[in-house]
This record gives sequence, C-alpha cells and structure tokens, in this order.
Amino acid sequence: RRPRTPARPRIVPMGDVEGGFTETSHENYCQRLGGALCGVVFGLALFLAAGPALWWNEGRAVFTARTLEEGMANVVEAPCAAPNSSLDGRLVHVSCPLENLANFSYVGGAVRADLAVFARAEVQLWQWEERSHSEKESTVGGGTTTKTTYTYARDWKSTPVDSGAFKRPQGHANPPATAWPLRSDTRWATAARVGAYALGGRLLHQVTSASAVPLPSPWPDSGPFRPAFPQPPKELTPATVRPSGDGWLYSYDVQQGDPPVGAVRARFQRSSAVEASVLGRQVGAAFEPWSAPGVREGYDILDLAEGRASAQAMFAQLVAENEATTWALRLVFFLVAWGGLVALTGPASVAPDVVPFLGPIVGDLVGCLLGTAMFFVALAYTMAVVAVAWLRFRPLVGAAALAVAVAGALAYAKLRQRRRDGPKEGELM
Repeated sequence: RRPRTPARPRIVPMGDVEGGFTETSHENYCQRLGGALCGVVFGLALFLAAGPALWWNEGRAVFTARTLEEGMANVVEAPCAAPNSSLDGRLVHVSCPLENLANFSYVGGAVRADLAVFARAEVQLWQWEERSHSEKESTVGGGTTTKTTYTYARDWKSTPVDSGAFKRPQGHANPPATAWPLRSDTRWATAARVGAYALGGRLLHQVTSASAVPLPSPWPDSGPFRPAFPQPPKELTPATVRPSGDGWLYSYDVQQGDPPVGAVRARFQRSSAVEASVLGRQVGAAFEPWSAPGVREGYDILDLAEGRASAQAMFAQLVAENEATTWALRLVFFLVAWGGLVALTGPASVAPDVVPFLGPIVGDLVGCLLGTAMFFVALAYTMAVVAVAWLRFRPLVGAAALAVAVAGALAYAKLRQRRRDGPKEGELM
C-alpha cells in the first residue's frame, strides 16, 4: 500500500456570501430640493470652519518648526549607564538597549512572548455581516428611485456584529458580544527602561514594530479537542483551540469543513525592538516633554525612535513629519472648503431636474460646471487664508509671497487689458 499523504491544513474561505433581497425607495422632487436647501446650511458651516482650521494649521506648523529649531540648538548627549544629575531639565538624547522587559503568556501559558515591550493578541470571530449596495435612478418629474440590495456573508471580524440590527436577522444570528472569550488587546511592560531611564506611557507607546509569536510545536497535550458551538469557547486553552499551520489558533477542526458561526481564531505578536533612542527633557531617571522658551505652550519634544538613531537623524525625521502633516492638513481643509461650496450650490443642480427628459441632463451639467468653479474658488480661498496666516506667523515669507502674488495678478490683468484694447497705432502685432 502507498503511504497516506497527510492532509494539508484547510484554509477558511473569506467572505462566504449568501443570497439577499432588494428594497426600493422613492424621493420626489420637493424632497430632493428640500434636502439640497438643508445642505446649504451644512455647506455654509463647512466653508466657515475651513478658514479657522487652515489658520490653526499654519500656526501649528510654525510653532512646531520653531520648537524643533530650538531643540536642535540645545540638545546634549546623555549616558546610558546612569543619569547625569547636571543634565536635569535639559533636552537630552540617549541611544541605549531596552531593558527590564516583561514576559507575557496566553492560552493557558501555551503561547509565550518573553522579554518584550508589548505583546498583542488579535482575536476574531466568524460572524454574519450585512452588506448593501445602492443604485439611484432619476424619474420623470425630478424625483429619484433608489434600489438597495442587501446580502449576507460570513467572515472573520475583530469586533462583535449585532445581527439584531440586520434588515433580515432570521437565519443570520451572531453570538452576543458578551460571549467573546477574549478581546483583541495589547499588554505593555510598564516598567521598561531605555538604558537607565524609565519609559513613560507616551514614549512606551511609540514602540510599534512587531513580529509574530511562534506557536509551540508540537501543541501541548491537553486531552481531546473540545470545540464549543454555537457559542464561542468561554476561554482559550490548549484544549479549546488548535494551530492550523497558518499562524492562527482555531476553535474548530479546520479539516472538517467551513467554520460554524461562533468559531474563534487568534494570533499573537510581540515587540521586536531591542534598542531605542529618545529625545526628551531629563528629570532624574525619566523623561518629560521639553518646551522651547518663548514658544507657545503645547508644542514640545518627547520622541522615541526604535534602534540606534542620532539626534540629528531624529530631528530630521521630526522636521519631515511636520512638513508632511502641514501639507496633508492643508489638503484636508481645502477639500472641506470645496465640499462646503459644492453643498452651497446644490439647489442649482437639483432645480432643473423638474423638466422632463432634459432636466436631469441640464442638472448634471450645471452641477459639474459649478463644482469645477467652486474648486477654483476654494483653492483661492485656501491660498488667501494661508497667505494671511503667513503674514501673522511668518511675516517675511508671507510678505514676499503676497508681493509675488499681487505682482503676478497685476501683470495678468495688464496683459488682458492690452489684448482687449488691441495694438496701438504704429505698434507691431
């Protein structure tokens, strides 16, 4: 007889979809126009909020940059072995091994993460979820018909899904949230140190790199496998979960087919950093935020980088992060202003829809044209607020930028005027 080949672990299907149903809703022209008019109020609020937000962002960028400039000029190196009391209150930089790490265990001690800054458990439950897809069509008279299709799928989810809120909960019941044996969580080595210095919560949570915790092989002998359904197991123990070869522990036998609703899977990670570098204000054998003299309160330096990093490299990274955040927020607040202006013009794109046949086409065209026009209005508004903010927070740069903008606008206006008037007598074209 040929030797029997061991069965390969069965990979659980993702997003197993079952049939659904469609609901149809109608909205007449007056309801649509009323909604667009209500949107005017919301759009006005968005537009008015964008200006102060842009102003705040420019101030935040400047105060952060000044703090970093002062920090680069004042930072000093501190030893790893023992704190130097003469450096108390100063901005210091250290680059040392991580010490006093903790040991973590899960699944009745079968899974261990030793000597780590943190350990993380990711727990998922095989549950029903409701998915929906909507399609909207225009109707004669300016109304709309919306068809929404609901389908139900089973998938691994990290948070409880309330099946009681489904459109059709029958046949799609999930275990209650109270039935979860263990929620995804992260445990920290609160006494961890970098060299001789304690890592407070703000620094501790800046350690983020992680690697998978290996599962023991062979799996501890704890008697027969005891899967529990339809409710999840009350606790994760070597007897209630089994590894499958993909890094997860499962509360059902993956060789037996699809998982039943209520099945649990879990995997574990641990921090991988062994060294760290810190910028902060030395206070004894700990660090606190360092603030630059003369800079507005609330802007400080307390930063950790994994591995060995020089003070220069850490400041360069902080400067790059500040610039990236500034541009990202400028884009966000520009989009807020644009969205508000588009909402302000909403009734103009809805009004033509009352005309049969051509109305929706005209409405879409008006909406497209107004949206394009509002894009440039929002862009000009954003640039104007930023320019005025620069006059407040960066006077020299702001004045120079404003002078260039005004000169460009005057040159463009003069060129257009010359083209409108045509060439003067005796002047070559």
